[in-house]
Formats: sequence, C-alpha cells, structure tokens
Amino acid sequence: MLILSSHHLVELMLFKCLRHLLDASPGKFPKYEKDFSKKAIFSDAFTKWPLEITGQGFHLQTEPFKSASALHLRRNATIHKESALASLAMARSALFSATQASRSICEQLLGPSTFEYEEVLAKYPVRSTQWFSKIKFLERFSPS
Repeated sequence: MLILSSHHLVELMLFKCLRHLLDASPGKFPKYEKDFSKKAIFSDAFTKWPLEITGQGFHLQTEPFKSASALHLRRNATIHKESALASLAMARSALFSATQASRSICEQLLGPSTFEYEEVLAKYPVRSTQWFSKIKFLERFSPS
C-alpha cells in the first residue's frame, strides 16, 4: 500500500502544480486544458508537459525524477497484478523517493520554497534511504 500511496503523492503534486500553471495562463495551453478536463495520463504529464508549459522538462535520468519513474512502473505492475510483492526496504524507499520527487516537482514548476509540506516533514521527518530506482525488487516470496 505504501508503494501505491507514494506514487499517488507524486501524481497529486504533479497535477496540482500543472493545474496551477494552466489556471495562471488560461487559453495559452488549450491542448493541456482539454486533457486535464478528461483523464490526463501521468506518464505523458510527467515526461512532456513540463517542457512544453515551462520550457524546462524534468531531468528524467537524475534523482529524484528517475525514482519517480521507477515508482510509477512499479505502481502499474502492482495494480495490474504483474508483481505485488514488496519489502520493508521497498516501502521505505518509495516514501523517501516520493517525498523528494514531490518537493522537486513543486519547486521546479512553481519556484523555490513553494513545497507546502515542509512543516509537516519537519514535524514528521522521512528518513533518507536508498532511491527507489536503485532498490532491489522483491519478485518472489521465499519463506525463511
């Protein structure tokens, strides 16, 4: 569940920031406004929209964006029952990576100091751990 929730955090932050940018310039990006009113696809919004809307895309081969992409792939594998197994290390990594990706998405799209959850993270810090793009996935259950 934490893997799914972690991806959801990234997805919510991405779409919240994109919605803010679209609302700030009504009519400037009609294609995206139309896609938003339907069902926008995360992978398209994550990989294409920032570049076209702001002129600067996410660096998808660097952290935390690389881990956000890996988290998205694992979320899809879990939802579509290709692989739902998870370890505690995977869960911790998912939460850490999603928190960092959400902060970076917000700050890249809306500017420095715009991540609104800093106070929450100060009160309930997320422990640094391995990036989700580097975590070893649990693919089979092996009883000890």
